[in-house]
Amino acid sequence: MKNSIILRKICSQDQAIVQAILDAAPSYYMKIDGVPNAGSAKNVFEDLPPHCTADSKHVLLIENESIPVGVVEIIIGYPNSKVAWIGLLVIDEKFQGMGLGKASYDLTEEYLHQFAVDSIQLGVNDTNGVGMAFWPKMGFKMQGRTRINQGIKVTSTVYVMEKPT
Repeated sequence: MKNSIILRKICSQDQAIVQAILDAAPSYYMKIDGVPNAGSAKNVFEDLPPHCTADSKHVLLIENESIPVGVVEIIIGYPNSKVAWIGLLVIDEKFQGMGLGKASYDLTEEYLHQFAVDSIQLGVNDTNGVGMAFWPKMGFKMQGRTRINQGIKVTSTVYVMEKPT
């Protein structure tokens, strides 16, 4: 199943597809926010860090045999011009455990080769044990920066991880 996945860049007109994927990953949001459906497709398309423009944001639909199974959100040039930031990589729960996360990350890394970045960074909440185990397997290392995330019902520490490209 994981050999037939593709990434496809999408835009805000695809919010309904992204919202369906976010709604199909309630365990992730329980770990991050303490409620099952806290994810907002509108935010995936519109939220930007300081000093970034809409052109910096790339939302990629993960498809397996033309079926939407996940989404990746990337900011190019954050926190500096030589970094790509993965804001989200989420797989619909009914497709988890099939190797799609690793395959999707590998395709994301290939996608990022077109940009002049030296590293990829992301933040992982300490309440997300799956993410804390997954990202080091993909070659990411703790970078040393942390921040507190105040979810709706959960407070967690977010660890910044980094991988050279």
